[in-house]
Amino acid sequence: MPDMQDCIDTEYGYQDKRLNTAYKTLMGKLNKAQQTTLRSDERKWITHRDSYCAPDQDGGQGQRLEANDCAVEETAKRASELEAR
Repeated sequence: MPDMQDCIDTEYGYQDKRLNTAYKTLMGKLNKAQQTTLRSDERKWITHRDSYCAPDQDGGQGQRLEANDCAVEETAKRASELEAR
């Protein structure tokens, strides 16, 4: 399990950096009103991701791995969405 978690952590770090780069790049292309909208959308997305990927509090290690993997997948999808814009 620790090796699996290390792999997930590494991939999450990569995807999170990718997301942040895409977000900053897009923010630089938008006007003030569009930036405000994107910032609000991003906050909503973070809340959604955290809720959607939350582990079952009664679950064990497997559940935590699934939750962390979910966060990686959702972050990668969001990065792709922002890159496409």
